[in-house]
Amino acid sequence: MRGHHPLAIQVDQVPDTVMRVYLNEAAAKKSPFTTAGPLKTFADVEAVTFGLLDCYSNRRLHSSLGSLTPEEYERNYCADTSALLNNEAANKTVT
Repeated sequence: MRGHHPLAIQVDQVPDTVMRVYLNEAAAKKSPFTTAGPLKTFADVEAVTFGLLDCYSNRRLHSSLGSLTPEEYERNYCADTSALLNNEAANKTVT
């Protein structure tokens, strides 16, 4: 393919990958997100989608965060930042 950008194939595959993950993680028969049986209504799909997003964004361990959940990482970050600011304030002299 002349003039075809090499990343174009990867970009074209993103929707397929996202859909495959969604079907395998959220809508599969043994998924913890589909507790009420098959998805029949928009509300069913919405509930499963928000459940998956909540789990993925808030409760799943992320290797890039040192195997912490995003909530734990944020809590630790805020505590560290607060401690650092308090130490800087305590060591600052008024001139």
